[in-house]
Amino acid sequence: MEASKNGVHKEVRTFLAQIYLTHPTISVILLDMEATPQTLLEAIKTYGDIDVALLEAADSRWPKGPACVHCGAQSPMFLKTRKIWKCSKCRKQFSFKAGTLLEDSPIGLDKWLGPLAFNVLKIA
Repeated sequence: MEASKNGVHKEVRTFLAQIYLTHPTISVILLDMEATPQTLLEAIKTYGDIDVALLEAADSRWPKGPACVHCGAQSPMFLKTRKIWKCSKCRKQFSFKAGTLLEDSPIGLDKWLGPLAFNVLKIA
């Protein structure tokens, strides 16, 4: 407990959180990203561009290249205009966020990745 200026005591709790996107190793993968921002502002600037964010995230999630989240087939087609992949085997479309904690979020990857990468780097 800490005493504040007005004499009221407040409880201060500190904790660390591990963020899992698809599996426990994703946080380790995020640590391996080439650009390692040291501040939140740097992280937001680094991953603020959707193309940079998508490239870094895809390289981290699929080190051997993208794989279909539906059937597991390798080498899906990338649709540049929509920033999604289309499987050449099952013909289903998927984004980077498919199968992750961010899957149902309407917020774009460029908005998520900066704060997320910064927090993972800060925890590790």
